[in-house]
Amino acid sequence: MYPTETVEPLQWKTIEPLFTALLKEDLTAHLIPSWLNRWSDLEKIIWEARAHLKRDRSYDENNSAAQHAFQRFVEEIFSPYQLMNQALKTKLLAVPNYVPAPEHLQILRFLRVEANLFRQENIPLQAEIDALSSEYGRKAWGLFVHIGDETIPLPQAEEHVAGQGRNMREQAWRLTWTRWHEERAIFDQLFLNLLHKRRQLAHNADLPDYRAYRWREMSRLDYTPADCLSLHNAIEAEIIPLTAILREQRRQSLGLTSMRPWDKELSAQFDTTARPFADVRDFESRLIQVYHHLDPELGALFERMRHGYLDLGARTGKLHGGEEWLFSATGLPCIRAYTVGSYEDVGLVLHESGHAFHDALSQARQGLFWNIGSPSEFSEFAAIAMTYLATPYLEQKYGGFYTPEIAPQVYRKALEDVVVKWLPSIVQVDAFQHWVYTSAPANVTPADLDAKWLELSMKFEADIDWSGLEQERAMGWQRMSMIFSAPFYQIEYALAHLGALQLWQKAQDDFPATWHTYREALLFGNTRSVPELYQAAGVELPFEREIVKKVAEFLIGLWLPR
Repeated sequence: MYPTETVEPLQWKTIEPLFTALLKEDLTAHLIPSWLNRWSDLEKIIWEARAHLKRDRSYDENNSAAQHAFQRFVEEIFSPYQLMNQALKTKLLAVPNYVPAPEHLQILRFLRVEANLFRQENIPLQAEIDALSSEYGRKAWGLFVHIGDETIPLPQAEEHVAGQGRNMREQAWRLTWTRWHEERAIFDQLFLNLLHKRRQLAHNADLPDYRAYRWREMSRLDYTPADCLSLHNAIEAEIIPLTAILREQRRQSLGLTSMRPWDKELSAQFDTTARPFADVRDFESRLIQVYHHLDPELGALFERMRHGYLDLGARTGKLHGGEEWLFSATGLPCIRAYTVGSYEDVGLVLHESGHAFHDALSQARQGLFWNIGSPSEFSEFAAIAMTYLATPYLEQKYGGFYTPEIAPQVYRKALEDVVVKWLPSIVQVDAFQHWVYTSAPANVTPADLDAKWLELSMKFEADIDWSGLEQERAMGWQRMSMIFSAPFYQIEYALAHLGALQLWQKAQDDFPATWHTYREALLFGNTRSVPELYQAAGVELPFEREIVKKVAEFLIGLWLPR
């Protein structure tokens, strides 16, 4: 590691000479390992600085000083860093007669794709895209509706009344959509601007469309767009019929004549408005006890994270949802989550803790910066699997959250939501984006986008009664934040859910062995391909219909009478 007294990561003039020195070295095959180590140390310094600024910014989105500091870092540090990075990649890839060591194979795969994709003119273009993506979140959370005596942010309005009467849910739903209708022109134009700029990225990189560009940008080297389309078909064939069965069970148990859009999240299992923890301190304490039972190392990690690396409260100016990122030099992960004391909060932080444990384990085992973590397809598997594997210790007798009576109901609802809520939505969003970025007209209009979304909704949401609400149904794509902020980052969740369910099925027979296999797979970090990482965890990458069918059969066996 470079001495900290000589490197000030917020001053490019102290970093540039170190990159330049690496660039000027005579590099031969046998010198590459030590050279990579020094480059890796520089990467950790840069990304550690970014992690600090990200933490400051995420604490309060209204803090203009923190926002300015982050933007200054992007402009003054990150932009020249990207140019230096490209030069170093080019230098490494030009070394003759280099046979990579096993721990360097994946690094070379990814760096080669990144180097070939790089275009200097795309740096400012990507910065513009990032700014527009952030604008979506600010605008969406800047819209409010009035429900009773309360003023609620638009994305939270329906969740706010989820456990209340049907009339109140319908009122919140209609108020939300009325407000969205009033602003839809803004979101229409925002997305069309993003679409234009993303198409320009692909054009600059000499690629036929943005999907081809994004595939390379996300280092999707182990599967193709055609594989994703096959997975859409497999989920439609094997999961959607199960979705309809479960939704019908919910309808009957709730005594409804039909399931309307404001009924989609309903479950007759238990009162989801009850509070499983009192406050943030109580939440953290219970999580630590759960993690100590599951794995003492995980419990110890979470205790260390309490000192500046956990932000689990709710406050004005804080983004909703959850996120995890690594301080790559310190070696500690950080979790930000907006929690209010709900059952969903427990699942959210378990998910982010899976990311944190994965990052921490792989960082400790894998020295090089690029080998920490893993491709997103496996990192999401690690996170979702944690939500299942922690299940045995979530009861209050282990220091957790649930009574013996409510625990099975919470677990069942979580599994049902995968089938009723997550998988149909994931493939609908993914299918929409495949069309948008490869088949939509050059001059695509909001009406075209609405028509495509409506077509897909009729396929993946056929059991919801949208009568009289066709316009709102067609506009649904506007409320999917990933379409604006993280294009094509959807199929990872489908793969991860289906992989994690395979793991959970194994855990029914031998939990200790399943946990051990899962834990060992996390240690590989980014040194294996996606199929190899899934295999290391004892599951299959679920593109094949037969694999999806087995998962569906496992769930049917849990839920339906034999």
